[in-house]
Amino acid sequence: MKKVDMNKLSEKIRKYCAIGITTAMLSAGIAVTTPSTAFAASQGAQEMYRLYNPNSGEHFYTASEKERDNLDYQGWRYEGIGWIAPIKSNTPVYRLYNANAGDHHYTMNAGERDSLVRSGWRYEGIGWYSDDSKSVPLYRQYNPHARAGAHNYTTSASERDSLIRSGWRNESVGWYGLRATTSQINALKKAKSYLSFSAFSYKELIGQLEYNKFSTADATWAVDRCGANWNEQAVKKAKSYLSFSAFSYNELVEQLEYNKFTHEQAVYGVNQTKTNWNEQAVKKAQSYLKYMSFSRDELIEQLEYNQFTHEQAVYGVDHSGANW
Repeated sequence: MKKVDMNKLSEKIRKYCAIGITTAMLSAGIAVTTPSTAFAASQGAQEMYRLYNPNSGEHFYTASEKERDNLDYQGWRYEGIGWIAPIKSNTPVYRLYNANAGDHHYTMNAGERDSLVRSGWRYEGIGWYSDDSKSVPLYRQYNPHARAGAHNYTTSASERDSLIRSGWRNESVGWYGLRATTSQINALKKAKSYLSFSAFSYKELIGQLEYNKFSTADATWAVDRCGANWNEQAVKKAKSYLSFSAFSYNELVEQLEYNKFTHEQAVYGVNQTKTNWNEQAVKKAQSYLKYMSFSRDELIEQLEYNQFTHEQAVYGVDHSGANW
């Protein structure tokens, strides 16, 4: 029998597996890209939603889509995105509620918060955070004649000035939001949407947004602020691969590095899967035997080519169920 060149065979199988992985990604609607943008630490940003109660006159602000949708269902009028807030900063904005008036108040002043609590307001925790760089001011106005909705907060100077002309008091700035263009906000939405159903590395997600025709600058801005933990994303990506194919430890690390995770992130991701590599060797051996014939030694060599240790390869072949 003519000896099979294992390097050629392994390369052929390697390409076969790569095609399978790529096909699975494309079927999920994910562009396969290899961007080369430099890594930047995630800062985190979130959309702040603004709603209006036509009955009480209160404006309400929240980062929670669930809370937004619940109020919208109850008859509040959704007015869109009020501003973009950092997910975390050194300056929290406190949220309070007056059960008697049915009114909310928001402040980054701890003294004002404590004074309102002493007056009977219910402290509801940190609503969001103010931008420490003070990029975009949220102007604060006060209506001394209103029982509910006595305060209004807006990034619009024209809205502020209109209310002041109508008798509202100018109370300067309530807190600060991040500066963002419409394109950056849309890129942030798209980034979070992708992360809601699939795992990405930092560079891979930038490349995906570029594939969606966002500029590199807007894509990078969004990914820097999407709030992703890239170690956790590496864990999710590793588990995703293991859900439909068998890998050796080193092979899976290399796969995650191909997806533009750093070596450290890839190693972390693979380690956190708590995988039994002997079982993976069995699965890999069985998958090869489904579409190709091997001798025992040949299959052991193939698994070693896939970077299983010799011991794992022998275990995998001997437990594959093959009758040699």
